Amino acid sequence: MGSTFSNISIRKDPCLTAEMVTESLSAILMDRGFIRSAKDSADISFAVFSLPSSQWFTVCENGMLFDDFNEQLDIANLLSAKLNSDVLRISCFDSDYIYLNLLNPQKKLDAWASVGRSTGLGIRRRTGVSAWKALVSDVSKFKQALKKQYVFAEEVLEEVSAELELPHTQ
Repeated sequence: MGSTFSNISIRKDPCLTAEMVTESLSAILMDRGFIRSAKDSADISFAVFSLPSSQWFTVCENGMLFDDFNEQLDIANLLSAKLNSDVLRISCFDSDYIYLNLLNPQKKLDAWASVGRSTGLGIRRRTGVSAWKALVSDVSKFKQALKKQYVFAEEVLEEVSAELELPHTQ
């Protein structure tokens, strides 16, 4: 059995803090009917964190909220708008398929990259490297990494971490 995970990362800005990300996501969830509760009685929880070498805050959650493709897309777009920042969705399905979707509705940005096979997932988007040109530090390395064959699709994250300025461990 492979890895399955979904998270959202928000590009750091000098004016943006982890607390602002937390409050914005909390507001989005409350607008969707969730209620804040104590840690020990919560049905879902999320953490916002970043590593020192990262240019991103990452949101991980335990309630499968980000597992629904459209729900994650809606939340990512709302976070981008609220925080005026790029948002990167990353989802991996049983180590067979992984996608990276960089969004910013204000910039009309919707860049997509994927590795592996999405058979049975209902995802029909194709990688468009040209959309990433201005968004990664080295587009040729990024493109090469996406074309490699991997035993586990998520291995691509280690290959593209420098170009995204997002440590693969994050």
